[in-house]
This record gives sequence, C-alpha cells and structure tokens, in this order.
Amino acid sequence: MDAIKLSGKRPTRTKGMSALGELERRLRKFFNEADGHGTFYRVPPTAMITPKYFAGSLAKRAWSDLRWIGTLAGQQQSLCKEKLHRSKEMVREKAAKFAERTRVQLAQAQRRASLKKS
Repeated sequence: MDAIKLSGKRPTRTKGMSALGELERRLRKFFNEADGHGTFYRVPPTAMITPKYFAGSLAKRAWSDLRWIGTLAGQQQSLCKEKLHRSKEMVREKAAKFAERTRVQLAQAQRRASLKKS
C-alpha cells in the first residue's frame, strides 16, 4: 500500500456521470424517504403518472402504487411485437414484389432471346 502514490486531485466527473448521479440521488430519495413503509410503497409523483408525461401510455386515473411500471412495460412489449409483425409483413411484401419483377424480367429476356433466334 505504501508503494501506491495517491494523488491529491479528485477524479473529475463527466457531464453524463453527473446526470447519472443526480438521477440516482433522486431515485434513492424517492424510494427511501421515510413514509412509514420504507422502500417500494411510495406513491409515484403526480408528474410521472399523468398521461401528458407518458403520452398514450397510461390510463387517465392516478395509480396508488407502482403498478404503472408493469403497465408501461407490458404496453412497450406489445408495441414492439406489433412493430416486429409489421416489419415482417413489409419484408414479405417486398420479397413478393421482387419475385414478381424478376419473373417478368426473366420472361421478357426469354421472349427477346427467342425473337433473336428466329
């Protein structure tokens, strides 16, 4: 331990690290303030549960516990599944159009070749 030379300078925090630390402090305060229960029983702040904050995501009524997290996660999952389904359909449509275009081009090429031979 004596061989390690300690610098008097404190490590500098980047802007992102500072923002992350601020978020950690806010969350710690939110979940650990004394409210008679301790951690996860606190009610989310009003700003977090308004439809304006999560546009199109949450019900219009206030939530008394943290069920909104599960609701949000479920809605995100269904939205991702829907997007995946739509993208698969688009790929199928593009493949079908490409196959049709290729078939038509091949038929035209065969016609041209047969006309040149005769």
